[in-house]
Amino acid sequence: MNRTLIAAAGPTAEAAIDPSPAPGAAPATDFERVDCAVCGSEIVSPARVRPPRDDLASALDLPRGRSRWVVCDGCGLVFQSPRPGPEAVRRLYTGGDYHTTRGGIPEHYVQYSLRRSVAALDWARERIGSPGRALDIGCGIGGALVKLRDEGWEVAGIEPDDVMAEVARNRFGIDVRTGVLDEHFVSDEDYDLAYSCHVWEHLADPVATSRAAHSLLAARQGHLMIVVPTFRQVTTLAWSCFTAPHTYMFTEVSLANVLDEAGFDVVDHRFQGGADSELWLLARARPAGAPSRGPVAEDAEVVQRELARVPLRAPLGVPRRVATHVRTLAGDPADFARRARRGVRRRAERLGHVLGR
Repeated sequence: MNRTLIAAAGPTAEAAIDPSPAPGAAPATDFERVDCAVCGSEIVSPARVRPPRDDLASALDLPRGRSRWVVCDGCGLVFQSPRPGPEAVRRLYTGGDYHTTRGGIPEHYVQYSLRRSVAALDWARERIGSPGRALDIGCGIGGALVKLRDEGWEVAGIEPDDVMAEVARNRFGIDVRTGVLDEHFVSDEDYDLAYSCHVWEHLADPVATSRAAHSLLAARQGHLMIVVPTFRQVTTLAWSCFTAPHTYMFTEVSLANVLDEAGFDVVDHRFQGGADSELWLLARARPAGAPSRGPVAEDAEVVQRELARVPLRAPLGVPRRVATHVRTLAGDPADFARRARRGVRRRAERLGHVLGR
């Protein structure tokens, strides 16, 4: 994958600037252009979706306050480019503003985590069979692993946020390693199932991470279950996901292409509504060295037409999301108020960032 670092300076993010931040200021964000993760093509077109103003525009120094998205002309993959570079992303996820855990994790979030993956895991379990060893990639506080453990699985997790990982260890007694899954991840165990919820859309290199997962599953021809947001639904809420922390927006075809390249065969997929518009995809690891089928190209023009309608379809999904927020308010009004104040602060920072440019 081609990764060219460029400094953020205005709408094109191509002019060089002094990388030294002013005293007390956040470090300048480097941006990188990337080629298609599926077919390696450098030929892309701007995505016909106007992203929303990004709440993290100031933290990531986004030109004009919005992320920038493209569609691969060759295979139809939708991804962000240029995008914030690895160091900016590391600051965001480890001690930064992405998670709202810095003041502790409220109880309603713990309960939400315990029920968050129930339906997706039940759907996967119908297709997998007997319990075995399971790994949750980006496990948060471990809600999915609690469910699997209760069903007889041996469980472990990996999570980059040390606050969340500590909750999983201390409250639920789950073996969670703080870090990310990449080619340097070493495990003495093979796994029958790897699960990941709302992680793959954040990855810098989804093929590389999928290969790392394959290395843990291949010996047992285990399954990989991935949950990601998608724009391929009538009532999609995906518009809110076209923001800088998200690097890819998958369809069932493009995610299957990523996994095929990494050594997986797709077993099944489904689209799921709710507070998030999701794609659930279950794949099985081929034996090490087995050939791939090769990528299946989507018509880029069809993808572009879908993207153009994403903001128009967002209101259709709002009632489900409002219902979720109402339950949050009823369950913990104080935390809801804190989130509201935080949202107002972010939007004020975002406006100042845009006006400053």
